Amino acid sequence: MALIPRAFRPATTIRRIAMYKGMRGSRGWLAVLVFLLTKNTLKNTFGKQVEVVAVERLTEGQFVRIESQRPPTRKERKQRKILRPAK
Repeated sequence: MALIPRAFRPATTIRRIAMYKGMRGSRGWLAVLVFLLTKNTLKNTFGKQVEVVAVERLTEGQFVRIESQRPPTRKERKQRKILRPAK
């Protein structure tokens, strides 16, 4: 599927219209502009952050094993809360 050029994407077009008309006095478009800018700022600030744990070069014969812990079941979470000492 071909990507739409950035200039013709709906979000970009709406942002451009909101910026142009909102700065010229239209309160409705100004509200749209504030919403879009706030949404993007919050997404960039509180969104997922990439965390690099390690970078190593592998030699011939070495391999990589990536594991993750399974999420606890509801029963395990309940037990953990019960076992946690009260403060």
